[in-house]
Amino acid sequence: MNDLYFNSVELIEKVNIPHDSIDNINEKIYIALTTNTNKFKELGYIKEKSIKILSRSFGYLNNLVNVNTITYNVKYDCLLFNPQKNDIYLGLIKNKNEVGVQVEIYYYNNVNKIILFYVYIPYELFENKLYSHLDIDTKVYIELIGIKYQYDSSTIKGIGKILSDDEIIKLQNLKEIIINLLNIDIPEQLYNNIKITNNNLKLIFNPEEYNNFSYLELQRLFYIYSYISKHEINDFQEYIYDELNKLNDTKILQTTLNMKIINNECIHTEDELKTDGDLETNIDDTYENDKNDLESINDETSLLDEDEDEDINENLEDDIEDLDDDDDEDDEELEDDDDDDELDDINSILDSKLTE
Repeated sequence: MNDLYFNSVELIEKVNIPHDSIDNINEKIYIALTTNTNKFKELGYIKEKSIKILSRSFGYLNNLVNVNTITYNVKYDCLLFNPQKNDIYLGLIKNKNEVGVQVEIYYYNNVNKIILFYVYIPYELFENKLYSHLDIDTKVYIELIGIKYQYDSSTIKGIGKILSDDEIIKLQNLKEIIINLLNIDIPEQLYNNIKITNNNLKLIFNPEEYNNFSYLELQRLFYIYSYISKHEINDFQEYIYDELNKLNDTKILQTTLNMKIINNECIHTEDELKTDGDLETNIDDTYENDKNDLESINDETSLLDEDEDEDINENLEDDIEDLDDDDDEDDEELEDDDDDDELDDINSILDSKLTE
């Protein structure tokens, strides 16, 4: 059952070793890596005794961790179990009650049985006739619906549903369809970066066939399986064209963004901006130019202010003269008015005397 759960993967990890323990360094790096086996970490569950160191970097002091440790970047191969939603596994019924069924997913390490996780199947997720035929210690295929991780735990929990024999046969019949679709030319760039996250290919192909595929071939198989599990088979060729066009559109957009000239505007590339000295010089020159321009503007403003002051002074003088002239005229008019009034008074007195 081990082949149904674990996949061979390459991982890279930083390993910290005390600086006073660098003798037999490869052995100590291996021991440090094994502390993460038989428990669930961020990447999944690493099987015990499956780690093989492929390469490592020279050690370097990492002050961010501890001044007394030396850090190594280590690349290693291991067997990893990383369950995902919609994965299908073969398990064993260990408990049954009115609420539902509990299934164990496990493997054997030599003679020891190691339980990877418990899957709970609520009663509502299968038919009564199927439920009545389920007995303790019966092997069943389950499909994962949800997973609850608990880091550093040796066992996790999940929720799933039990699949019928007909559903498993239908899944296994996809093998012929997948092989036929392999005859279609699929550009490698569509699948060479795919991460295989589903365990179901191991049920479609027998273990011997599966293990004979290269990782790139498995990526291609997984690309086809992912398509046919969601789409109509007859649309596969058109789907490839659409995906390829999307990929090309993305590359065209990226190329356009990297162009030095867009809409007749110059865009500096990263290489052009690497010379900090030139950039600083340009900034200083720009500052000096701006400063000179500002001084020139201030000079022009000063000249304008002087001219305006002269004009204002001249206008004020003219206005004052005009005001003086107006005052003189007003005074003369007032004097004339006074004279007239006095003359009227005299005439009035004369008239009265004559009447008498």
